[in-house]
Amino acid sequence: MSFSSHINFYQAADLPELVTCWNDAFGGAWLSNAQQLRIMIEAEGPCQAREHLIARVNGRIAGFLITQMQYRSDFTPHPSGSITAMGVARWAQRKGIGRDLLGSAVDYFRGIGAKAIRLGGHTPRFFAGIPTNLPGALDFFRTQGWQPGTLHYDFVRSVRDYRISDEIAARIKAEKLSLEAAQSPQEAKLALTFEAREFPAWLAEHSYPVEVGDYHDLLIARDSDGRIVGTLLMYSPDAHPKRGDTLWRTLLGEDAGGINAVGVAKSERGRGIGVALVARASEILRERGAGNVLIGWTTLGDFYGKVGYQVWREYAACVREL
Repeated sequence: MSFSSHINFYQAADLPELVTCWNDAFGGAWLSNAQQLRIMIEAEGPCQAREHLIARVNGRIAGFLITQMQYRSDFTPHPSGSITAMGVARWAQRKGIGRDLLGSAVDYFRGIGAKAIRLGGHTPRFFAGIPTNLPGALDFFRTQGWQPGTLHYDFVRSVRDYRISDEIAARIKAEKLSLEAAQSPQEAKLALTFEAREFPAWLAEHSYPVEVGDYHDLLIARDSDGRIVGTLLMYSPDAHPKRGDTLWRTLLGEDAGGINAVGVAKSERGRGIGVALVARASEILRERGAGNVLIGWTTLGDFYGKVGYQVWREYAACVREL
């Protein structure tokens, strides 16, 4: 069989075959489906989907590369591109298809003015970097001149029986904190004002749920005088279908929830507000019917461990400037 591949841009009609190729490339460790892939392929939130690449051999999809563009970031040069996922079917591996896809993506991003490329997505995302449970992927990118760096983690715990511990409850009471989800779009906008002041890099990530009607997924911490001192973004099991904060329902269950972007005002740190936010969010998500809850892309293992979250997946970060 000839393994001369032809690389073209993704078309909507490719989706069923793309799902087959994905699951052949990654197997059960990263099982996906059409719903999950469509969220990434059509992303229009904080990070926008770009053109995706499909490699075909004798008319059959042999590999894929899904892209994303971020126009504002305090962490990487901007505009920056992301290779949110890339895979080659097992029957087509070690034939140069991955190399050709990667080279085409670099040329594409350079052509549209990207200043850097990150391996792994932002929001929504499948991976926060190169998954370390795919050692072949790590080896491949090293051979192509990419240097995997800092490790990031996804944390998970079941909240089906979650209760705020006595210790955390006592701290909340002592600090006279109020921790409640936004009750209206107007209240959510107050939280966005806080976000713009304290964590401008997260503003778009918090704004999108409000835009699509999920304002109740913003958790707000207030001091005894009513001032907002912290925020957290939740992903409820009934979240808007275009949101992709927790894409791994194939692995974590259809009732999976998520916690993201935990932020406390700089002047208020050291009071236990961050842990209180995570604990209260876990309780709210349990009340909303969540099972497993994912906290993605973090290095704060000790912090989330205080609420019982444990490492689920590990990724090696990798960014290349163009």
